[in-house]
Amino acid sequence: MTVQQSLQQGLQFFRQDQLNSAVRVWLRGLNGVSAPADEAPFWCWLGAALRRAGQPAQALLMHQQLLQEQLATPYWLAHARIQLGLDLLAQREPKLAQHYAQPPTAEWAQDGELLMQYAELQLGLADDRGAEQSLETAMQALDTDPLAVAVAGLHLLQLYGRDGQVSAARLQQVIARASGHVALLGQQAQREMWLLLGQACERLGQRQEAVQHFERALACPVSKPTPAKPRRLSLVEYKLRQMTSEIEIELLREKNAVQHQQVQQLEASGFRDEITGLYNPRYLAMRWHDLHAAVEEGGMLCHVSLGIDLFASISEVLGKDNALVCYHQVARVAQEACPADWILVASGAGAFDLLAANASRTAIEQFYARLQSAVQALDMLYLPEPLHLSAGAAFHQRGEARDILQLRANLALFLAQREQRNQICWDGEV
Repeated sequence: MTVQQSLQQGLQFFRQDQLNSAVRVWLRGLNGVSAPADEAPFWCWLGAALRRAGQPAQALLMHQQLLQEQLATPYWLAHARIQLGLDLLAQREPKLAQHYAQPPTAEWAQDGELLMQYAELQLGLADDRGAEQSLETAMQALDTDPLAVAVAGLHLLQLYGRDGQVSAARLQQVIARASGHVALLGQQAQREMWLLLGQACERLGQRQEAVQHFERALACPVSKPTPAKPRRLSLVEYKLRQMTSEIEIELLREKNAVQHQQVQQLEASGFRDEITGLYNPRYLAMRWHDLHAAVEEGGMLCHVSLGIDLFASISEVLGKDNALVCYHQVARVAQEACPADWILVASGAGAFDLLAANASRTAIEQFYARLQSAVQALDMLYLPEPLHLSAGAAFHQRGEARDILQLRANLALFLAQREQRNQICWDGEV
């Protein structure tokens, strides 16, 4: 996949609010870039994804760094300035954001993608008229991209709903162009689009079409909250003590012992990595609810992404079997060095994820130093030099989802391995 294809594929996911998929595509594309100037588009969009995921401060640092280095082309510097304005808006700094609300120069006045971002900035600054003009121009410029047309149409219909002076011709034109691409949007956006189309048709007196659009909106699935997980058996046993006899409690204990044994067998088969014997990502997903609840009550949680440096090169040059031996040995020493209350997970391809609960930054750095020394001391005669580990770490922020926390840690690991400094890099400090 070329650099341009990676950008476009990630942008399609981004427009559909599939942020995890977008970030994965952009990180793969970024890994294949050789010239620093070609990295600018990826950093622009990665920052936008972080902002939409509720991390505007991290996005601001990323876009500021891009502007300071001045390695990007003028076009992507213009993109970065608009993104910086959006970051400031997300942090409730409209006066500072106004400084970056400069319209695209004549050279890019018809560039649809730039105008879409500029329109978002205008909307945040309550410039509805200017946003309408930018979106209308963008919609024409992006005519060959159906998803972009649908997104622009969604925003225009939202604006037209507040604009009592918009002409029937302009309203009809947007309805005609956007209604054929609604299925490309995400589920929530589809529902909103059908509602807006119904309101617009009703405004034009097209009642039959309006009814059809409203029916489609009602048919869209509504996301339901995730049901709470069952209470722990210990709580059940505590309540049973108050209402059952000692004999019944003893029977329950025997039953729990059998269930505990079954759980251990299930963990061994379904929650363990076959190569290293460590837990796999499914186990991490199962434990996340309890960890997240503890953090929300005032605890601390740090996600550390660990990666064996040059693991792909070891596999290609020395063979997959030797690479797997390296992976197994590193897993063994990592498990020995890991405190009992931390969760170490084998995430594949020479990588590990570590969740450290109620651990300070100093404790995590000391653990990494011990692990790095143990890995370098491994006896691997078939390697030309000792193994090294890089790490990226991020502390959980209140209300943050697991995917976003992991994304920040993975991004820090990517930067650590690119710098080839064999050290731990902290989110937001590189």
